[in-house]
Amino acid sequence: MISKWLTAQEIAIILHTTDRWIRKKAITENWRSRNEKGNGGDHKTYQVISLPEDVQTAYAASLSITLEELQKQLRPSAGHKKKANITGYNGRGAKTKEARPLEQTTDEALKVASLRLKLIEAYSQSGLSAKDFITAYENGVAVPDLKEQLGCWGNIHTQSNFYKNWLRSYEEHGLAGLAPQYAASRGGSGASLDSRAKEIIEALYLDPRKPSMASVTRDIAQFGYALNNSIVNRYIKDEIPLARKILYREGPTAFHNKCETYIERDYTLLKSM
Repeated sequence: MISKWLTAQEIAIILHTTDRWIRKKAITENWRSRNEKGNGGDHKTYQVISLPEDVQTAYAASLSITLEELQKQLRPSAGHKKKANITGYNGRGAKTKEARPLEQTTDEALKVASLRLKLIEAYSQSGLSAKDFITAYENGVAVPDLKEQLGCWGNIHTQSNFYKNWLRSYEEHGLAGLAPQYAASRGGSGASLDSRAKEIIEALYLDPRKPSMASVTRDIAQFGYALNNSIVNRYIKDEIPLARKILYREGPTAFHNKCETYIERDYTLLKSM
């Protein structure tokens, strides 16, 4: 019988190693897990479809089936329903386009969808408003590990984009709605730039004199780069964190006012004097 979730002990037996090493590997690689109740108390299990391919291959071999057969049986059905309770979301936003069925979704797109679901769950559990959560996430304060894993697929940017392309898509189509509907661009907006070009762009743009993106494109030519203006614009917009832009271009006060987290006080709870 094929299990969709395995314990560390079960994976350790399959890989001929120790469960301690498996748990360490799971933490390092951020394996998707959940806590289940059973004899002896709670224990953690790991979702097989989201495990590294070498682990899936070993599991398939232990069942005397191919990796392709295993993955086919592990895929959620097209009727996969929403399971996460999205606190503070009431279905606002325009209707989304029909999503590709999960049976037609690539493994890479399914992995992105699973990470996006983790991000939605993190938002739901954070207690923050969508605006504050997005700010914390884009600045690398909230779930920075997910931001790093998602790369360009984790760009939220605005509250309306988060509601329509993330929460609404998940509400209407389940996990399939979170899967990218087109091929990924490798390396994000800076894929065509080497590390030196990126450093120069940031040095030119992150200046208190607030140079325009067009002037950055013009000035970088002095360093031997003939770049298209759209490439520079996309890198500045998508790859440089908003908090860094505000800190270096507008100063510490603006950074404090716009980026640092705060808690609004409910003055109705305070007694006079």
